[in-house]
Amino acid sequence: MPLFMLCVPTNSGYVVAATFLTTDEEARSIEGGLRAIARWCPEWQPTCVMSDFSYAQISAFETVFPGTLFMLLVDYSSCA
Repeated sequence: MPLFMLCVPTNSGYVVAATFLTTDEEARSIEGGLRAIARWCPEWQPTCVMSDFSYAQISAFETVFPGTLFMLLVDYSSCA
């Protein structure tokens, strides 16, 4: 089961603010977890999100939090 952790910056580094499990890694499942977080914190609108290159994750974030800027984590070690 995929585990997603939402981390937020603090004055001493990043901490996990929320977690959710999904039955798969499809965008609709990830959206469900993000919508729950959005309901709990209706004023929160992330300006930037760091993610690996996952269309499902990016699509889910763009749907739930429109206007979010993405920074993608890329593993260049496999490009050698």
